[in-house]
Amino acid sequence: MRHGAQSGAPVRSLASFSNRAPVPLSPRRERSGFSFYRGNNGTISDTTLATYEEVGTVFAIVNRLATSTAKADWRLFRKAKSGIKEDRAPVISHAMIDLWEKPNPFMHRRRFVEMCQQHVDLTGESDPLVSFARGFRLPLELWPMRPDRIQPVPDPFKFLKGYVYTSPDGEKVPLELNECLPILMPNPRDPYRGLGPIQSVLTDIDSVKYSAQWNKAFFENSAEPGGVIQVPTALNDAEFDRLRDQWGQDHKGVAKAHRVAILESEAKWVSNSFTQRDMQFAELRGVGRDVILEAFGFPKSVLGIVEDVNRANAEASEYLFTKWLVEDRLDRWRDWLNFSLLPLYGDDTLEWDYVSPVPENSEADNAAIAAKSTALVALTGAGFESSEVLEFFDWPAFKYTKPEPPTIVAPPGAERGSGQEKKPGKDTKKEDKS
Repeated sequence: MRHGAQSGAPVRSLASFSNRAPVPLSPRRERSGFSFYRGNNGTISDTTLATYEEVGTVFAIVNRLATSTAKADWRLFRKAKSGIKEDRAPVISHAMIDLWEKPNPFMHRRRFVEMCQQHVDLTGESDPLVSFARGFRLPLELWPMRPDRIQPVPDPFKFLKGYVYTSPDGEKVPLELNECLPILMPNPRDPYRGLGPIQSVLTDIDSVKYSAQWNKAFFENSAEPGGVIQVPTALNDAEFDRLRDQWGQDHKGVAKAHRVAILESEAKWVSNSFTQRDMQFAELRGVGRDVILEAFGFPKSVLGIVEDVNRANAEASEYLFTKWLVEDRLDRWRDWLNFSLLPLYGDDTLEWDYVSPVPENSEADNAAIAAKSTALVALTGAGFESSEVLEFFDWPAFKYTKPEPPTIVAPPGAERGSGQEKKPGKDTKKEDKS
């Protein structure tokens, strides 16, 4: 996509965007610390993006993270003078709300966030493009750009001069600082680029991918890993081609597996490969899966792996997933909205915040209530003022009403006399009728 096509702005030439800082840096600048900001001109390879469609574990993890992050609800607030979140006033109508809900004519917010989050989890960064209308300084549209097509342009004095986008046809399009607003997972070796979990386990991901390809080739190649046909004498070109074509025609393919091979003259078949059992591909893929899960810090049960999962630790895994994975990603998006996109509107009294997706931990809440109740009884019993103790625990004041004693219901027949009725017995004296 040629920049400026959406907004009608003219496309700038790369020459007008070149970095004219002296290179190399002078020793004085090197000693002043500017050498750190030169970066290493790191680029992001398409290999990391391709793992999403080549390895099922990567797809499952990144897809779950992206969709869960995109589900969150967002609110725009006007900051309170007290600085307390509860005192903020919600903003119902604003130009940025419209942009955030519909970033561009072809995407709603959830799709835009999901695509950008995929880039973040696969490469460690996402580079949304901000498009401006001609003659207006407010953002008009937001577009996700592939991070492997973006190259930062370092500056020894301003840290960063801008970015260069390489289009599919090879055109270099310069972008100003307010046109590309990256979302980064910081890279300790390059302050200009991001670093994600995928880069740290690419070798293990390749092992999983290659084991799957080997299994596929196992069935495609006559269900045999490979071998050598030994002949006693050298073959001419015609004989070699005939033997190769005949062997492939008779034995290559799953439907032709385990056919009996008939070799002419003194030719014989010699297997030279490991079996699937020898290669232990099942164990290899399991280990690779666990390594990828470990890199993301991803709970197994959230991925649907439930061999050793019960309801209690499944609920704990869901809590950890939303608390330490989804909420961390939402924090990064909140920072991007508040410190990268919102300043383009020139109003520093506003701020974005999300509705936390973390589920309530009923077990922890009940344990906290029980502990506070025990402490409350102990402190009030020791002579502390109950109202002050309640305020310390951030509990409302309780009005204690002493319960009335229970009402005793008289047994049937007791209301006939004021005293206890005596039942006739052996010791009861008969009245003298005389």
